[in-house]
Amino acid sequence: LIMEATLADQKPQPFSESIKKMVEVINDTVLEREGTVLIPTYALGQAQEIILGLKHYGGEYGLDRDVFIYVDGSVVTTSERLYAEQLGYMKPYLQHTDPREIFFSENIRAVANDDKARERILSNPCAIIASPVTMQGGASAFYRKRLEKNPKNAVILPSNAASSYGTHHAAGEEEQWRVERVSFAAHCTQDELLGITEKLSPRQIILIHGSKRRISDLAFRLAPNYKIHTPAVGETVRTVL
Repeated sequence: LIMEATLADQKPQPFSESIKKMVEVINDTVLEREGTVLIPTYALGQAQEIILGLKHYGGEYGLDRDVFIYVDGSVVTTSERLYAEQLGYMKPYLQHTDPREIFFSENIRAVANDDKARERILSNPCAIIASPVTMQGGASAFYRKRLEKNPKNAVILPSNAASSYGTHHAAGEEEQWRVERVSFAAHCTQDELLGITEKLSPRQIILIHGSKRRISDLAFRLAPNYKIHTPAVGETVRTVL
């Protein structure tokens, strides 16, 4: 079994709890503070999960109907084209939906790839889902530059965005907008990885794609029951299958 260890030391946060946290921040920022929320994300996969989560859990968790959510960057073309072409692979309740309505609605709208259009939506409080996740270019960087200096605004960082956020700040520079973090990584956490190995019962396990600390910790937990390999980058593992 070849297995990653990216989040091997973390506990899972339920998907619904992540959406609930997002709704709380959006309502507070947009309605109470009259500010804008930025959610930087990967264009493929993570963005669509977030959009569907807000569409299907939003009402349950109190997402106000007066809040507009705008979708920008490569997220738009990915959602409109790629997913529309792959409906057969989606969950049954989505397969019979008009492709244009899967991710967008009256309150969730796509933004034209144009800076003037972006400036227009910033004239009113709203939430924005935009790529790339790093906010170092593209649509999300555009919004970050205009929002981060105002304490009325907020940024919600999915797991992957949280890991890189702050690496480009100057020493001693303080946050001005509100910064919240939620779990939205497409990686298994510790309990899930241990569960997979228990279910598959492999004779040997090769651990990859994780920090040395995380790989060592997972190897320690697995070692009593399995033969473990923890190769360094570029190292070749020779074993008998």
